Amino acid sequence: DYARTPMTADELSRVLYLTAGITSGLHCSARRAAPSSGALYPIELYPVVHSVEGVSPGAYHYAYREHALEEVRAGDLRRLVVDQGISQSFLGECGVVLFVSMILQRMRPKYQDRSYRYGLLEAGHVGENAYLAASALGLGACGVGAFMDDAINEMLGLDGVEEAAVYLVALGHRA
Repeated sequence: DYARTPMTADELSRVLYLTAGITSGLHCSARRAAPSSGALYPIELYPVVHSVEGVSPGAYHYAYREHALEEVRAGDLRRLVVDQGISQSFLGECGVVLFVSMILQRMRPKYQDRSYRYGLLEAGHVGENAYLAASALGLGACGVGAFMDDAINEMLGLDGVEEAAVYLVALGHRA
C-alpha cells in the first residue's frame, strides 16, 4: 500500500543513482551500481512518474551519463500503467513505476546464446538495488513481472525487438 504523499525529486534521483547510476570511472571505463557481464550494461531504466514533487507526470528515460531524465511521453499515465499491469491498482497509487528494459543484442557478440539469460540476471540485480535504495530511503518497493509487453513497450517507445521491457518496480511512500 502506498501513501498519497508524493516522492521528492531528490528521492527519485537517489533511487536512480543507487539502482543503476554510474558509481566510478568515466567514459569507456564507467561502472554502474549494478553488476554487468563483461560491463556491457544491456539494462535501461524508464521511470514513469505519477507523483514526484518538481517532476511532471510522464514517462522518462534515465540518462546514466548525465544522471538526468529524458522525457519520453508527457502526461498522467496511471490508467495505462494499471491497465497494462494486469489491473494491479497499486501501480497507479505509487509515486513512480520504474520500468526495466533490456537491449537484447548488446551482449550477443560476446556471450551468444547466454546473453538473454545474463540480461535477465542483470534486470534482477537492478531490481534488487531498487529495493535496497527504497528501503534505505524509507520508501516501499514492489517488483512486478506481470504486464502486457506490447502495450508497455509502445508506451515507452520501445520496439519490443531490439529493446523490450522485462521487469518493473513500483516505488513510493508506504501507507
